[in-house]
Amino acid sequence: MYNIFVAILQAAGDATHPLVYLVASSLINIVLDVIFITQFGMGVDGAALATVISEALSMVLSMVRLMRADDIIRLRLNRLKMNMDDLKEIVRYGVPTAVQSSVIDLANMMIQAYINSFGDLAMAGVGAYSKIEGFAFLPVVSFSMAMSTFVSQNLGAGKMDRVRKGIRFGQWGIILSNLALGALLWVFAAQSIRLFSSDEEIVAYGVSRAKICAPFFFLLGYSHVSSAIMRGLGRPNVPMFVMLFCWCAVRVILIQLFGERYHFIEFVFYLYPLTWTLSSVVFFFETRKTIRMREKQIGA
Repeated sequence: MYNIFVAILQAAGDATHPLVYLVASSLINIVLDVIFITQFGMGVDGAALATVISEALSMVLSMVRLMRADDIIRLRLNRLKMNMDDLKEIVRYGVPTAVQSSVIDLANMMIQAYINSFGDLAMAGVGAYSKIEGFAFLPVVSFSMAMSTFVSQNLGAGKMDRVRKGIRFGQWGIILSNLALGALLWVFAAQSIRLFSSDEEIVAYGVSRAKICAPFFFLLGYSHVSSAIMRGLGRPNVPMFVMLFCWCAVRVILIQLFGERYHFIEFVFYLYPLTWTLSSVVFFFETRKTIRMREKQIGA
């Protein structure tokens, strides 16, 4: 519901409020994690409850914003109804993205199973780093949502010059911002992991993941933003197949082939920058090809 509401707001040109709501809910999630786990001793249940509360908050804030809008996007609950033509178009764009996310999660579960084989301390260290990386991933989410909306709007208006400029800005913007964030993750890796645990072995696992992945964090952002750009250009199946192959198939196949032979945790850490690089290269060429194709179609 949050993502649907945010998509409506951004389509109407409001990118500020969704970002504010996302940042607020993420900060509240962190605060509630600390309170529920350290103060109330709720453990995993506390972390889950904090996530649900923060997600509900972001959804409610977005819904209230729509209900108070004074233009065509105003949400009136008593007027909600199904439109089959619109539903078909939404499904055409939504299903590839849903399949992409689901299969990526499935592949990540297999990778997590491999990490689990190194014991509880490895699980805790990698999990702590993932939390930190998740917070640093927020700009990627914002850039991706904005780029998909911006590109599709200007493509529909036939303004390919603005499409090109917007794509360049979005890709370079996420590269530069994620280079900075990656540097921060790399430099402050140990201090960040210690926010979750003082066990030095846990910290060592988290730092190891950061030292390997953080320098390539900009490629993760580039791939996600390029995926959003391809959806904005009307080719939602491309990012689905790219992600399925580069992030899912390649990782799973390499773990199955070499996971037992090279049974050290750094092996799985290196899979992330490897597959981010692979997807970025594919997206680079696919984006250029799609832009030229759209320009020919509209005679730009």
